[in-house]
Amino acid sequence: MKVASAPRLPFEGESSYHADYTAKKGECAEMSYAPVPCVKLPFQGDTEYGRSFSPKRAEPMAQAAAPPPKQTLPFEGHTSYQDDFVPKKGEAADIPVAAMPRAHIPFDGSTQYSTDYTAKQGERYEYPGQPPAMAKLPFEGQTSYQSDYIPKEASGPDMKVVIPAKAHLPFEGQSAYASDYVPKKAEPMDSVDLPPPAHPLPFEGHSTYKDEFGPKKGECAEVPYVANPAVKLPFEGDTEYGRSFSPKRAEPMVPAASPPPKQTLPFKGHTSYQDDFV
Repeated sequence: MKVASAPRLPFEGESSYHADYTAKKGECAEMSYAPVPCVKLPFQGDTEYGRSFSPKRAEPMAQAAAPPPKQTLPFEGHTSYQDDFVPKKGEAADIPVAAMPRAHIPFDGSTQYSTDYTAKQGERYEYPGQPPAMAKLPFEGQTSYQSDYIPKEASGPDMKVVIPAKAHLPFEGQSAYASDYVPKKAEPMDSVDLPPPAHPLPFEGHSTYKDEFGPKKGECAEVPYVANPAVKLPFEGDTEYGRSFSPKRAEPMVPAASPPPKQTLPFKGHTSYQDDFV
């Protein structure tokens, strides 16, 4: 329901728009609306809708009837399909369910397939005998392959590949590689001087960076690092792990083979880079 608000006060100033404005025919005067401060209160006035309103009574809804249960009994009535049904040739008559044998009982009756069945006589299969033993002696008989064989040129009848019996012995013959081989003499390597170890002590010298350094606003002054002596002390309390601990014997570890040292001898040759270097 729309609530009418109180009209605003008219504008009483002077403006060229107000002086030159001419209302058109049929237009109403401009009326401004201001929001009502008490819009949250319910409307208590009298309206034609409120006088002619007659509340209706809610009627209870009837509960829907449950569907009838499904027909589980077999159909024993009479239908036109049953009267007009003509069984086809070769179809068996309808057997009642009660007269059918159970699935777990073997079938002992007689069928047309069983009556007309003619068993075929199986052919006897002769198994081959044991293969003859492999003859260790060479074959000295006559075969068509041997009689029709024509040896090709450069192929002897008794040519065989002879494998040397002493193949594992070293080669003691003469070769071009062995005659031209000149063994090189190994040159001794000079000992390498290791660099001095890194200085672990803190830097206590003097530098321009330290003199010109000015901490920015908000930064803290440099605090030297001081080791906490309590951290180095071992834990001497009593724990369940310490009581039930059984030390194991350390197995000796095989040292790994160190890699061969790299070539550290200085370069004593001559290069164009050294001549052109400025």
